Amino acid sequence: MPPRQPEQAPPPGQGVPIEAAASGEAASGDAVNDVGGHDHPGQEDAATAIPQEPETVALQIGARVEVCRPLRYLKTSDPMPMLRPPDLVDPGEVGTVTAIRMMGQVSVRFRRGSFLINSDDLKLC
Repeated sequence: MPPRQPEQAPPPGQGVPIEAAASGEAASGDAVNDVGGHDHPGQEDAATAIPQEPETVALQIGARVEVCRPLRYLKTSDPMPMLRPPDLVDPGEVGTVTAIRMMGQVSVRFRRGSFLINSDDLKLC
């Protein structure tokens, strides 16, 4: 394990890291802030910002779903899938979930057939 590097003093006006402030190393003129050690309230570094998870839809078999955007192609949900033209299912058409497959694929029964569609392209009705 390499030896620990000594901590560097922050530039003037930049504040002191929270660890240094807790141990009493803060200079009398330096400001300490709870959010990332900045002098400016309301600012956060990119490292402390919490990434937002994409909203996932909890689909269940039998749920009514709607296609929310035009699809580039359709893949049948047969044992031997085939690619079909996208005009068989219109955006906004409502179908029923018949199976949930791996990698976000959902089998949905529409009026013109049963197709595998990515769950990101569907929304609950």
